Amino acid sequence: MDEPKSTYIKSIDWEGNSAAIGVGVYRRDLPGTCRIEEVNAAMLDADPSETRLQEFVRCAAMDLDSRGYFASVGLANDPRWRSGSIYLFGLDTYGYTFFSGSPADPLIGSELSSI
Repeated sequence: MDEPKSTYIKSIDWEGNSAAIGVGVYRRDLPGTCRIEEVNAAMLDADPSETRLQEFVRCAAMDLDSRGYFASVGLANDPRWRSGSIYLFGLDTYGYTFFSGSPADPLIGSELSSI
């Protein structure tokens, strides 16, 4: 399967020998892992809270982490991540915008800007 996966491995003693035991779980199967019907901009816009906001940003970061730079276009434009007054933006370490879902930003999901 071509999806983000979490893995946990622990060293163990198996009858006097060093061994390991592990598990691999696709992120979509973990509780609270950002299913679109559980985490989206419309829900945050309708019922904002600090907890929902943190989960929204965590899920967007997980999407960016798993899909890389190319996720920025979706994060800027996909209705899942943009609704009413809710939109995502990404900044580099210098404070430059590398993507923005702001309706006022003409460079949505494109190159670096200083807006």
